[in-house]
Amino acid sequence: MKQEIREIAALLDTPVAEASVTEPAEKLPEETAANVTDTGDTPEDGLEATAESLTDDTDTGDDDPEGDDTGSDDDKPEGEEAELVNSLNDFAKELDVPVEDMYQLEVNMMGQDPKTIGELKDFYSANSDIEGLRANITEQREGVKQYEDAVKEIPVITNEYLQARAQVISIQDSYNRIDWSALRNENPGQYAALMKDYETAYAQAQNQEQTVAGKVEQNDKAQSDYQTQLLMNKVPEMKDKDFRNKAATAVVDMAGKYGFTPEDIGNITDSRLMHMLIDLSKSNQTIKTAEAKQKEKVVPISGRPSAGKHNSTGRKAALKKLTEKAQNSGDRRDQVNAINALLT
Repeated sequence: MKQEIREIAALLDTPVAEASVTEPAEKLPEETAANVTDTGDTPEDGLEATAESLTDDTDTGDDDPEGDDTGSDDDKPEGEEAELVNSLNDFAKELDVPVEDMYQLEVNMMGQDPKTIGELKDFYSANSDIEGLRANITEQREGVKQYEDAVKEIPVITNEYLQARAQVISIQDSYNRIDWSALRNENPGQYAALMKDYETAYAQAQNQEQTVAGKVEQNDKAQSDYQTQLLMNKVPEMKDKDFRNKAATAVVDMAGKYGFTPEDIGNITDSRLMHMLIDLSKSNQTIKTAEAKQKEKVVPISGRPSAGKHNSTGRKAALKKLTEKAQNSGDRRDQVNAINALLT
């Protein structure tokens, strides 16, 4: 092939070749075939022979539809499309192996042990709602932060409330110690001024007390919500309203045996304590169910149909039948059978 290419290059450098080739290269074989003889030794003859040899050695598939398959889409029958492998099931079918075996193939993991395709599929299925899981975790973290903030504020809020309440009681006590009737008679002007001062101070103290009381209420609600969330995390069934109602009834019934009132149960804010009471109420309900089954009425032996009476009635009928047969037939065998039945 290299020799043929060198020959072509040499021919193209000669004046004869330049004069002879006036048309595009792709038409060269046809023109040379029409203008030269089979016996000539001219450069044109060499060029034609070289072109023919190149045509014979290099099969492009253009002249021979039935030649080698080069993988070109143009060689495929019209309307026929290659089947694509789009899934593991298709790949397993293509290889003629069970798809279960394909799921056992391992995939190398960076910095971890290899995992099978099946394990990766199961992991994805379990964590497909990753955004939901993240949102849930974020919500729990926010709840924990709110609870921590509320816990930190408990001493401050408690002190503020105690101080505000003490201020109200102090003003009221000071007010009650004054003889307002005598003061009004002796000095009406001082009476009016002092009364106004007390009313202003008392209103301010009450307003401060109510403000701090609102903070205490918010703090209590934050703690209650946090404890409720903890309880639902430990007992997911508590998210269902019907289950919560049944659980509350069961806890109240069980705790009532020990002297606890429904108000006592309602005032419980610690999720750990409530979780324990729910578990105890479940155990208590299981015990009650078992006791109820044990106390189910069982028909006494004396009240059951007597098997002996039933057998006795059947035996009498059989004896009567054998006796009548023995009497009517006069056959000794029937008589022996009747006697044996009587003795049994």
